[in-house]
Amino acid sequence: MDILNKKINGFTLVEAMISMIIIMTCFAMSSMIYINILHSDNKREKAIAFIEVNRIATESLSKSQYTNQIFDIKGLTIERKIESYKSDDILKTFIVTAYNEKKRNLYSYKQIIIP
Repeated sequence: MDILNKKINGFTLVEAMISMIIIMTCFAMSSMIYINILHSDNKREKAIAFIEVNRIATESLSKSQYTNQIFDIKGLTIERKIESYKSDDILKTFIVTAYNEKKRNLYSYKQIIIP
């Protein structure tokens, strides 16, 4: 008789449904946050930096403009500079680099040249 009077511990249907609703709400909110983080990536900035750096590098190389210069284009800071290549007097490194407002390097172009 003791077996029949023993109370079985478990969840009621209402408790199970409420816990499922809470879990699904948390999952939906975390999914929305994840999607917002993915869309806030700086892919657009990197694409613009790639295009502008390659344009400046191509123009500079075709016109033999090897001077240090800083450009501000579309919210990006693009720096063009010439450095010595491994302590060599003849060879130079031509570098064009794009930075965003936070001074984060978005794209860089390097080439060894003989001016």
